[in-house]
Amino acid sequence: MDQKGRLVVVLVIAAIALIAIPGVWLLGSRRNSSMYARLDEFNLSKAELAGHDLQIYWIGEYPSDLSGLEQVTSVIAPGDLTEDNMPIKVPEFHFTTYNQDGNKTSENVPREYAGDLLIVIYNVSFLEQEDIDILKNCISENEVPILAIGSGSVSLVRDMLMYSKDLYGSTSFYYRLGEGYVNDPLDADKVLAGGMDLGEGYVSYINDLFGYNMPADEEDTGVEMSA
Repeated sequence: MDQKGRLVVVLVIAAIALIAIPGVWLLGSRRNSSMYARLDEFNLSKAELAGHDLQIYWIGEYPSDLSGLEQVTSVIAPGDLTEDNMPIKVPEFHFTTYNQDGNKTSENVPREYAGDLLIVIYNVSFLEQEDIDILKNCISENEVPILAIGSGSVSLVRDMLMYSKDLYGSTSFYYRLGEGYVNDPLDADKVLAGGMDLGEGYVSYINDLFGYNMPADEEDTGVEMSA
């Protein structure tokens, strides 16, 4: 190729670069803008959720993408469940019992819970019997709903509640006394993806579960569901 031909090739390449580079930059800019918008919306949804009369008892490692919900979330490590840090059934009245010598033998103190309660078990496949006993009290005696996330957690809760049908291979599971269970209430792809995908699906589900997305005139009507 002569010098003139090489010059033409160089000019063509330069022209293509001048067109392509701004296009690549614009595409990247749009992607970044979309990601920032998504993150802003996610942070806003978490802030709104944290403003409700809600308490979540999270058992297992807490995902960093759910930061911002600490106000309504108690994170408890497996093996650390106690009657003091879990929503067990408590008496409505304060009373104390004494023995014949006048020494106090027990005391029952009422406890005030949030309006909406939820237990979440995240990627936990084994719990000691003491933990399971406390969970059973919360679920069966105090009627606190439970959400299991991760196949190991689903198996754990399924075995604890003695459910087996149609639950194998599930990535999430919800149960509430009197209402039964929901298999895979969270999108399986979001659970497996983790990160913000899981966070968005989780926050959206909590809002739907407790009716936080409903208009004020459609919220709790005072009609109870029959078991």
